[in-house]
Amino acid sequence: MHTKNLSYYLILLFTFTIPSYGLGYNANPPLNNTERLTEINKQLVIAKTNLRKNSKESLKAALVAQELSLDFNPKKLVESNLCIAQVYQQKGSVDTALLILKDALLQIEELGDDTLSAEAYHTLGMNYQYSGSFDLAIESYHEALNINVSLGMHKSSMRQLNNIGLLYREEEEYELALEYLEKCLRISGEKGFKTYEYYSYLNVGYILMKQNKWDEALERFETTLKLPEEESISYCTVHYLISDVKLNQNDIPGAKEFANKALVLANKIDYAVGKVFCQRVLSDVYLKEKKYDKARALANKTLKYLQQNSVNIYLEDVLKVLYNIEYETGNYKRAIKIQKRLFARKDSLMQIRTKEKFSNSEYKYQLLKNEKENQLLKVKNENSSRVSLLAILIAFLLLLSVLSAYFAYRKSKD
Repeated sequence: MHTKNLSYYLILLFTFTIPSYGLGYNANPPLNNTERLTEINKQLVIAKTNLRKNSKESLKAALVAQELSLDFNPKKLVESNLCIAQVYQQKGSVDTALLILKDALLQIEELGDDTLSAEAYHTLGMNYQYSGSFDLAIESYHEALNINVSLGMHKSSMRQLNNIGLLYREEEEYELALEYLEKCLRISGEKGFKTYEYYSYLNVGYILMKQNKWDEALERFETTLKLPEEESISYCTVHYLISDVKLNQNDIPGAKEFANKALVLANKIDYAVGKVFCQRVLSDVYLKEKKYDKARALANKTLKYLQQNSVNIYLEDVLKVLYNIEYETGNYKRAIKIQKRLFARKDSLMQIRTKEKFSNSEYKYQLLKNEKENQLLKVKNENSSRVSLLAILIAFLLLLSVLSAYFAYRKSKD
């Protein structure tokens, strides 16, 4: 099967397995190419506009754009596939998204489109981030960042700066995290990009949470509530972060109120990370209320969701809640079993990150080795050229000497 068609058939397969996401549109190409291109652009606008609000509508429109673009416009086909990958990544289906993205990158390489390449690498970074492969995520974000900086696309580069900051925050590298987030804030202030200023403030607040500065974090989050981000991922995010702050301040009613609001939004927009975070907070709330059955049921439901969708973000938090539930209810065998799983999880992450670092080091070593070999080859070629030039010069001088001797001999005879 030709590479450029792989994503189409792959997503078509997934579409048949999810009936609620059927096209719902007769995607027969319009009568002429102009109409067809207009319709593709229209569907892509719908897909991108709805991505953070209504994933079903976003996927439906992206699939229509994909079908219309097939064997017609390779660039629009890639754009459609990137939208589809973003929907699946947002829903938590990271394996599906990863397959689409890797195929899209091959198509982009054929097209030689830097803007699409940056978008693909950014989405790939988000995918790795959700799956817990932080080193690969940072590497992908830097690929996107380098392209956007070279193109002078400041607005796009802020997405990478923001997300790299998030990753360093998760690694508890708070100084590095703040360095990237403050750079993002500086650019957003200079260029007037209010949305990214909003995200950066949110993430600085989350760092304050990690440092147990709950009052300062809450102040940051309450400020961001004033911005117009209703029914979007960011508005959902600030609600579940406030719920976590209130939980740690032992404001149980407040934690429950904000977590439930966030969960309604997360379900409405089908936001996987939001669902996981809210359910984790609510299971913790039920634990503090001594409602152990409710806490256990919700934590197990969240854990099952994580396992089914290969989403590892917040997995440790959910396991910790389950451990506390079993320990408090006297189920020590279960608690020890969960504790062992936590230790195994940490060991596994350490091995993965060590492997990633080794792979990256090996990759860089090979690049360096190739560069050195190229330099040596260049020097060798230059030396060969010099030798060849010298040989030609000597031959020319010898020929000149022979001719001079010959003409001198002829002259003496005359």
